[in-house]
Amino acid sequence: MDSIKKDIMIGVIVLVVLAAVVAVILKARESGPTEEAQAPVTREAITAPVVVPEKESADVPANVARPDVSIPLGASTDDKLRKFQIQITGGAFAPEDTVVVRKGDSVRLAVTAVDRNYDFTQPDYGFSSPIRKGTSVEFKFAATASGKFTFFCKSCGGPEKGPVGYLIVAE
Repeated sequence: MDSIKKDIMIGVIVLVVLAAVVAVILKARESGPTEEAQAPVTREAITAPVVVPEKESADVPANVARPDVSIPLGASTDDKLRKFQIQITGGAFAPEDTVVVRKGDSVRLAVTAVDRNYDFTQPDYGFSSPIRKGTSVEFKFAATASGKFTFFCKSCGGPEKGPVGYLIVAE
């Protein structure tokens, strides 16, 4: 009789523990992911006309980078090779925080960490690289998807805390 009571007690304990585990799992599913677990939105649609600046463009907004190089990729295409240089200093992208290119362009973006270590992250285009103080990292990519893409320093706290910049790929 004692072994039956012992088996029943063990069975009850197992059921109580199992019920508690199931309750915790269901509660977690109901509440959804926490803010920390949610990935930041890093791509938006472009809703207004966009002017893609050239090296010699005059009327470029102060926050938009002019390309250092802007040369055609071939005689039969409007696509270009565009090279840019931006810096991260004082917790911000400077002197410009926005790079504008055309879909189909080949882009070279050199990012320099001036005053401390940073990183450069743009999830949609697959960039994530540390940049040590005083050094540059060049990101090479084809602008294959249009939109406004947020880039940021993940180790600084992500796009919510900065530094933050934008890659605009116009149609």
